[in-house]
Amino acid sequence: MANTRVDGLIVSNTALVSQEVAEVCGATAGLVPTVGTVYGGISGPPLRAPSTACLARLHQLTQASRLPLIGVGGVDSGEAAAEKLAAGASLVQLYTGIAYHGLPLARKVVRELAEQI
Repeated sequence: MANTRVDGLIVSNTALVSQEVAEVCGATAGLVPTVGTVYGGISGPPLRAPSTACLARLHQLTQASRLPLIGVGGVDSGEAAAEKLAAGASLVQLYTGIAYHGLPLARKVVRELAEQI
């Protein structure tokens, strides 16, 4: 990664999740959300555990480059944000939670996170 022009990575977002991606991220079958026999289209709370596992794995792979990682997926509380930071995130992004709970969620997450640190 040190020889690329990448300034950071967003890990992860709603997308199709293949078994190959799950294996690279070190997720177990129980952590990979599925709908029937089709992978993907998962966002919000069901994405929290697998996206955090993927974030932790990418942090291990990129640690030497000090590449900023943005943790995304199922962040709707200070606890969820703290998990992303502990897994190696430099920043945490909210999306689905704001779609469901509105912008006040951001203030709630920051307040809860501050109480944990």
